[in-house]
Amino acid sequence: MTPYAAYSLMGHTVKVFIVPEVDWKTPDAVGTYEPHKHRILIRGGLSESLTQHTFYHEMLHSIAGAMDLPLNENEKDIDIMAGLLHQVMSTLKAKGVAKRKKP
Repeated sequence: MTPYAAYSLMGHTVKVFIVPEVDWKTPDAVGTYEPHKHRILIRGGLSESLTQHTFYHEMLHSIAGAMDLPLNENEKDIDIMAGLLHQVMSTLKAKGVAKRKKP
């Protein structure tokens, strides 16, 4: 399986995989974070918006887990935070940043 994306967290590379629907083994979930393997699995065939939301949800699990936060066990709060983060990132309007002149 080829990673769809990857990011660094606490000295580890967390790889993100989109798993084809036919190979998805967890019918009651659309994503999962496997901390022992440093990877996120997202079920294929989802809308782009749901794929992104699922990524943020699982990414927050990885961060909360790395921080050993009790929040990591709270699916409702993780999902709300993921939804808010997804909204911010999908509506972010960045303007060009002026380059700093060398002294």
